[in-house]
Order: sequence, then C-alpha cells, then structure tokens
Amino acid sequence: MNGWAWRLEWLRLCRTHRFLAAAALFITFGMSGPFMALYSGAIIARAGASLSVPPVAVTPAAGVASFVDNSIGLGLLLVIVVAAATLAIDHRPAVSIYYRSRARSAAALLVPRYVVVTLAMIAAYSVGAWITWYETAVLIAMPSAAAMVLGNLLVALYLAFAVAVVALLSALLRGVLLIAGVAAMVLLALPVAGLVPGLGAWMPSRLLTAQHTLLETAGLTDFTPAAGVAAIATTICLTLATRYAYRREI
Repeated sequence: MNGWAWRLEWLRLCRTHRFLAAAALFITFGMSGPFMALYSGAIIARAGASLSVPPVAVTPAAGVASFVDNSIGLGLLLVIVVAAATLAIDHRPAVSIYYRSRARSAAALLVPRYVVVTLAMIAAYSVGAWITWYETAVLIAMPSAAAMVLGNLLVALYLAFAVAVVALLSALLRGVLLIAGVAAMVLLALPVAGLVPGLGAWMPSRLLTAQHTLLETAGLTDFTPAAGVAAIATTICLTLATRYAYRREI
C-alpha cells in the first residue's frame, strides 16, 4: 500500500487542482506586487487630487515586500485549507476504514499526504516568489538571487511547519473546517506571541519576513533561532500526529 499511497496522493493533487489554485494566487500577487510598489504613489495621487504623496525611492526589497505583504495572508489560509482537506484521513469514516485496512501503519498514510501537499504548497509559493524576482528586476532593479534563494528556503521551512501543525490537529480533531479553523488560530497567534519582548526572534512566523528583509540589512543569523524552532516543532508535530492517528478510533 505504501508505494500506492504516494501515487494516490500525486493523482489526488492533480485531480483536485489544489496546486493550481495555490499557484494562481501566488502568481497573481507575484505579478502585481512589484507593480504596486512602483506605482502605488502615483495611483493614490490620481485617486485623490487633494492628497500629496511625497516621492519615495523604490528598492528591489520594496517590490518583494509588496508581494509578501499582499500574498502571505490569503496564501497561508489557502495552504491551511488545502492541507486540512488532504490530511483529514478520518473525515470520511468509510474511506478511512478502506485506507487503514490496507496500510501497515498510520505513518504509511500520513507521510505521503504530508510530503506531497507540503511540496506542492512550497512549489506554488516559489513560483510566485520567482515571478516577483523577475518583475522586480524588470521594473525596479535586480534583486540579489542568493538572498532570494535563501529567503525562499526559509519561507519553505515555515510552510512545512504550518502543514505539520495541520497534520497534528488532523490526528486530534474531526472535520476539515474545524481543523482548518483551529490551525489558522494557532498560526495567527504566533505573530502575536512574537510581540512579547525576547520571543520575536524565536517565533517560526518570523521566517515569513525573510524573503524581503534578506534583501535589506538582515542576515541568515537573524533567522537562525526561528528556523531551529520551526524545524524542531515540525518534527514533534509529525511524530505526535503519527502516534495519535495510530491510536485513534474511527
């Protein structure tokens, strides 16, 4: 069953068009982000003749920041919903019984689903990020490719963490909407917790800022604590998800 589980998840991803939905969202903001960063002042000035908008030098970091600021809210919500729909193994009891009776362990069901949906969401975000890089290079100036790659990897780590949180909740709760709602509250609470002095640097949500701040003054060491916490938390969430899913009654 394990080999078929990987193929099944790939076919499910293609059949449901979940990757295309996520990619379309990030591509849209990737194409519009640098444009808005460059022309937002002129648009505001034309919208209100009485408004005085002082000219501001637009940097490549501003173009990438516009993409991140506009896309990450809806993008993260979409990632949570897609992950919940994929990882809620026991959402439909009849289907759950069919899968569980043919799998050697809970991990044989959970791991393929987690890996496939995580890679799909990372790929969707990456497509948008690199369209942003191209648009910024054309409209503003060439962003550092090395900083973009590093920022992309750090955001990918956060997305892997976010999907792992959904995986753990899927082993504890029933219902896609309930799982997605609780996961959204948990992940949205992290930036709030980061407002506490001394905690901000350790919150995994800090990784979401890496894509554009690495183009400014930030360095890799600024994100090392958050990356370490995200990696450890991802491992713990997946371990607990496998354990609870194995013990769970249908």
